[in-house]
Amino acid sequence: MTDALKNAATSPAARRAAHGLTRVGIAARGILYALLGLITLLAAAHLQRARGPKGTLVALLAYPAGRIVVFLLAVGFLSFAVAHLFALFTPHGSPWKIWGERTLHLFLLATYASLALFAFTLALYRTGGNPHQTRDWVEWLFSWPGGRIALLLIALGIAGFGGFEEWRAALGSSRQELPGARLLVRSLWRFGIAARGALFIGVAFALARVAFDNKPQQAGGMGDVLRALIAYPAARPLMLLLAAGLMSYGLVELLIARRGEAPETAPANAAAAPAPA
Repeated sequence: MTDALKNAATSPAARRAAHGLTRVGIAARGILYALLGLITLLAAAHLQRARGPKGTLVALLAYPAGRIVVFLLAVGFLSFAVAHLFALFTPHGSPWKIWGERTLHLFLLATYASLALFAFTLALYRTGGNPHQTRDWVEWLFSWPGGRIALLLIALGIAGFGGFEEWRAALGSSRQELPGARLLVRSLWRFGIAARGALFIGVAFALARVAFDNKPQQAGGMGDVLRALIAYPAARPLMLLLAAGLMSYGLVELLIARRGEAPETAPANAAAAPAPA
């Protein structure tokens, strides 16, 4: 069964489909990050409430055709989830690399499927569900033995992903990940990757603090981290840098989607790449 799925996922038609789905998903992610950066910029100027990705989608409903935009973004997120599903069956490299790739794609599959479900529900029913979802699942986690340890491990994983993004921004090969891109585009990409990594590290720090303090009721997501940060006047320059970085990341993602050249870490390349050497 697994071999049959792998053969189906590596067929030329499946590769083309995965590449197309990845382009749609990258475009949706780019729009979301650009909007998230814009809202963060407005929040730094005290003109808007700081929000996370899901809060950004909710904010779109206040504008004409907002539900249509949210629905189209949901289609993009679902496309990205399916592309990561393809990538689960097309890993390449050493056994450790294959294990790492599959773990990453499984995590991203769940992430984008969840985001797609949230966006579809929001677009169709004008409701974003439970606004305290993060707090509720952390409280549920704490109700089990070893819940605090589990939350610390989750925080460590998120911090590891954020650290990996910082490594990509500082030491990764932008020429290899963005072949043919100009220096300005590669620089904006590095800036955006660094901002995204910093945001994930902030979320990890907040979750770790909840675990150490044993206060699950204080758990929150990206929006809560940004709102906590903006409460400090000295953090305003950092907020402006984060906003600029997130918008840069979003714009470069849109450029990547238009050109059809996904970075090597994107699922399309895992699904469309030739057999490993």
